[in-house]
Amino acid sequence: MENCAFHLLCSFDAKISFLQNGKEIFSVLTLNSLSDQIDLSVSSPQNFTACVYPVGKNGKNFLSYSVEFSFNKETFVSSSKQALVYKLPQENFIFQFKPAKLTTDELFACDKVEVEGNKIKVLKILNNISKRGIVKEFEIVGDKPEKCDEYLINMGDGKFATEEAKILDFFENVCAGDYNSAVKNLSYSLSEKLNKQTIKNFVGEFNTCFLVNFYEKPCVVCLNEKNSFAIVFSASFENGMIYNIFEI
Repeated sequence: MENCAFHLLCSFDAKISFLQNGKEIFSVLTLNSLSDQIDLSVSSPQNFTACVYPVGKNGKNFLSYSVEFSFNKETFVSSSKQALVYKLPQENFIFQFKPAKLTTDELFACDKVEVEGNKIKVLKILNNISKRGIVKEFEIVGDKPEKCDEYLINMGDGKFATEEAKILDFFENVCAGDYNSAVKNLSYSLSEKLNKQTIKNFVGEFNTCFLVNFYEKPCVVCLNEKNSFAIVFSASFENGMIYNIFEI
């Protein structure tokens, strides 16, 4: 492999330095990026170290860490669970950097809190095209809240004009477990063939998904963080509806 492309994903603001043999060869600051993804072209890939330094208003809540990436002539292997590697077709690699948190408090990692009697509802707005949110309900038992329910809510009309938005909405709904909403942009003939189980069998398990423009057609990358595995899907349209979904 002589040339490849790195696509960096970092859900928090950070400076990421790349080192070889202890010397810095490149660094990026996510604060300077206008998108959630930073793209790099790489010639003659080889082993390297990435040092991640959280910055910004949430930087004090996260720890700095370093990751060794070893190259085995086909893909990269990460030395840390905080950094995941996904190999995509045509020599593209996604490097996903996750925060190393000091503490985790589910009640405060939310966008809205409602208290009614001995129950607390927290809303976490999902960063997806459907404007969805997850509501978690807690019941106060003594002085400790215990989760008693969790469900999805819609905060938008779910109507999309572009093909890119429709295919992304399909996979975001599947990721959220809302299969009834997932089929709304499919043609009648395709939706008649699909159900919850057939969709799960076809797309597999994944934790997150997003649009990419690495290929000739708009595609969605689905990441399985547990197995560091990625699948790329695209779709064909007819009369504004999806009539075929296929793997790249």
